Amino acid sequence: MLNPIPSVAQVSSPFLSVAVVLSDERAVPRLVELLIERSGLSQAEIARRMGIQSQSLNQYKIARRSRPSLQWLARLAETCGAKILVEFPQGYQNRG
Repeated sequence: MLNPIPSVAQVSSPFLSVAVVLSDERAVPRLVELLIERSGLSQAEIARRMGIQSQSLNQYKIARRSRPSLQWLARLAETCGAKILVEFPQGYQNRG
């Protein structure tokens, strides 16, 4: 089991590179920071490709904004050359 601190744990192997995001108040800013770092692109270039201002991206990175939409996070991940996967715990059943 992963320790809930830090909010993003990095798991690497020769075949897979994964960041596990746990739910705490630093999860989103740390994920944004990690996506930017791993992309190899500048923050300004990522913002340009997303069609937003670099300051907007920075607001999420420094936790001034903490609730981006899932669509926004998916766009950021795609721009950075990453994917976002959602995993349900074993035994999870659709309650809808």
